[in-house]
Amino acid sequence: MIRLAKIHLIVFALAFLLPGMSAGNEKYPLLAETPVVATSVKAQQEKATAPASGNTINEIKVAAVRLIAPEAQVASNPELGAAPEEPVEPGEPTVSELPVLIAVIIDDLGNQRGAGERTVELEGPVACAIMPHTRHATYLAQRAFAVGKEVMLHLPMQPMQMQRIAGPGEISLDTKRRQLKHILQTDLDSVPHVVGVNNHMGSLITRHPGHMRWLMEELSRRGDLFFVDSYTTPSSVAYDMAVEKGVPAARRHVFLDNEPTAEHVSRQFERLKHQADINGYAIAIGHPYHVTLDFLEKTLPGLSEHGYKLVSVETIIKLQNDQQPEDPAVGEPLQTANAIL
Repeated sequence: MIRLAKIHLIVFALAFLLPGMSAGNEKYPLLAETPVVATSVKAQQEKATAPASGNTINEIKVAAVRLIAPEAQVASNPELGAAPEEPVEPGEPTVSELPVLIAVIIDDLGNQRGAGERTVELEGPVACAIMPHTRHATYLAQRAFAVGKEVMLHLPMQPMQMQRIAGPGEISLDTKRRQLKHILQTDLDSVPHVVGVNNHMGSLITRHPGHMRWLMEELSRRGDLFFVDSYTTPSSVAYDMAVEKGVPAARRHVFLDNEPTAEHVSRQFERLKHQADINGYAIAIGHPYHVTLDFLEKTLPGLSEHGYKLVSVETIIKLQNDQQPEDPAVGEPLQTANAIL
């Protein structure tokens, strides 16, 4: 109201001062350099002699504001509409339009062809983590690659239960530095098109900095693979060693099916979305159980309708690295029902 009162006073002052001016008046060079403004002022002067209608008064106000304080037009006069927002480059979404990102990894692929094919046929960029030296590893890796899905090496690592073997191609506490390099290479050779690695089991060895440092040095030397810590123990140092060696890396946030029931998978997926809402992104790990695949086949096609976008693991890793967090958000280490981690 104070601004509007000031503008009214200026308008009446101009009514007395401006009649003697012209666009070419040397005493007022700014008017000569801005003919559009001068013309509008002149028009207001001519209209000033006519009976003042509501529209005429508004036009005089607008002209005065434009002449005296162009940047104050909208702030001083609501009749001029809302202030223009900062221009947005074409195709560049605003913050409110950005979807929340979710990535899903399906582990333990390679032993069962049918479950593996269902995984490959899931909608969107679901990552396929394939066990090395398994019967269907090559076939499923080629199928996944052909449809644009990420292929990951699901690298067997020694669990806490010393009597258990994580699988062929396992890295254990007994593995020496040179042996680790050879094991990793043969594992990678058995699964084509690999772009990343995550651990299968590994609740024992992922807590040992020495072996994890050796592994990350090998991945860093290759320079073309990322690493996801499946985070089967809160004592895992795998992610930290990856960051230390410059390997693009992330941690798992949620296990979808540590209890392979429909109710639990649904509940865990809600946890995944909640975690993604907090961080802007989240990574889930599931397994090729019928209940998990049934749920994902039903849920993934409509995910975008609820403000979430299914993306590759690499997309989230790049986003996380751009944000450079001190420590990535993580979920609780969980144990799957059918595997000792």
